[in-house]
Amino acid sequence: APWIADGIISPGEYTHEADIRGFRLWWRNDADYLYLAMEGDTTGWISIGIEPSRGMQDANYLFGYVEQGEALLWDAFGTAPSGRSHPPDEELGGTNDIVAFAGVEVDGVTRFEVQIPLDSGDSYDTLLQPGESYAIIVAMGPTDEYNSYHTMVGRGTLTLDAVD
Repeated sequence: APWIADGIISPGEYTHEADIRGFRLWWRNDADYLYLAMEGDTTGWISIGIEPSRGMQDANYLFGYVEQGEALLWDAFGTAPSGRSHPPDEELGGTNDIVAFAGVEVDGVTRFEVQIPLDSGDSYDTLLQPGESYAIIVAMGPTDEYNSYHTMVGRGTLTLDAVD
């Protein structure tokens, strides 16, 4: 099935899925892009960090919420192991490398679909390679405040498909 950033998880749209403490992920990749969907049971923010080194530090974050029907999503970076330490890449001199996204908030669930390049060339983004696995950290918060404390955090692994 073709990938469309519409906030709807369609049958066949993703090849992988995971549930990390109630935070649900779906993903697939091709030779150039990662296509990811994430959702949590909250009307606040949700996020995924790819390849943190210690706690939240050095993770490539996708961090978003839906406020009054408008989906907002940031390409951010973990600058410290904990705390309010995930500023948008642009604040650090990097670039926003989100190619496409959509977010919805329905019946107490916040969901995002996002497309990012495997290699953005931005030093604040993780270089992703088909066939490799990456540690992830996921979290969600109770409000639409970007730096509010999380109510859930979990860890897992994101494995990309090898591409011929």
